[in-house]
Amino acid sequence: MAFDPYQVITDRIIAQIESGSPKWRMPWKNGLNMNHASGNVYRPLNQMLLASAGFEDNRWLTPNQCREMGVGFKGAKQIQIPTYFETKGKSKDSREGESAPLGDDTAAGGNTYWRLWLQPLFNAEQLQGMPPLEIEEQALPFSPIEIIDAMADAVCERTGLKIQHGGTQAYYSPSLHTIKLPRKELFLSTLDYYMTLLHELGHSTMDKSMLGRDVNYIGAGRAKEELIAEFSATYLGAKLRASPSETSLENHAAYIKSWLEYLRNDKKAVFNATKEAERICEHLATFAPDNVLGAPSKASQSPPRALAETPPAASSVAASPVASPSAQLQHAPKPAPEAVKPAARRKFKTQPAPSMPRPNL
Repeated sequence: MAFDPYQVITDRIIAQIESGSPKWRMPWKNGLNMNHASGNVYRPLNQMLLASAGFEDNRWLTPNQCREMGVGFKGAKQIQIPTYFETKGKSKDSREGESAPLGDDTAAGGNTYWRLWLQPLFNAEQLQGMPPLEIEEQALPFSPIEIIDAMADAVCERTGLKIQHGGTQAYYSPSLHTIKLPRKELFLSTLDYYMTLLHELGHSTMDKSMLGRDVNYIGAGRAKEELIAEFSATYLGAKLRASPSETSLENHAAYIKSWLEYLRNDKKAVFNATKEAERICEHLATFAPDNVLGAPSKASQSPPRALAETPPAASSVAASPVASPSAQLQHAPKPAPEAVKPAARRKFKTQPAPSMPRPNL
């Protein structure tokens, strides 16, 4: 059987879910995983893959970069992440991993394709002669709770979204463009409440006033939408250096586990979900106060090969009808024994929405 990079990565994600506790949500004090030589921050899918490797250090190098820097990796086990490279081929070429052609089929050598492959990486902790990590306390101008709160206020103001409280379920209603959440006191912590809100804000981007995403809640469509919202909340949470409680993660893993059939039936499901999640993250970043999440500009749009890395400037973090109006995505939080005080609300400036989304990979 031919080597299939899509299947390799999908199997790794499935293995994490089957373990009962996905490890891709990590509140790194030293920030998102990055390439130490280039300074580029890795994109959402690779952030999850690298975070789950279990290293405290967020610096990574390719074998060639290790040689250039004079650091050793003898005996170290490499971690592979997906990236793209250019290749030539004819239009009838059906090799695994090809995406849309970029060139003219009549030209010598045929079309130029972006083709998926797996890039080996080593973590700084594995390397001999690597300088120790210096953890810098880079405090955000506002707390994660304040930022998420301000984002929600801005989304409500600019798109007409409503956020209502009551009951014991959390969900987004597309027909009403409304998020329903239990009262804050029912959550294990204030941060758990706001991470749930961040998840539901991801769902809300399907509204025509935002990204107008085409969502089908039936069968695998619902699983896909949940993965997208999970990944978007995970990546934005990592940018904010925020993570839900351990109990919340255990409950979260329980309902993700029911989507294994969807992942097993589509080896590109994880790739498509993280690609869409990144689009959501970039859109929601435009609602953040004082551009603290680094909303992308038109000039920072990246080509397909950027699946692996995002330049530092870009990494500071078509409408269609919605399916059944009664469809709702529901998530039930676990009640907490003690009440949690609501966070104080503050007013911030927000950024205008980008004029053009990042090109799809």
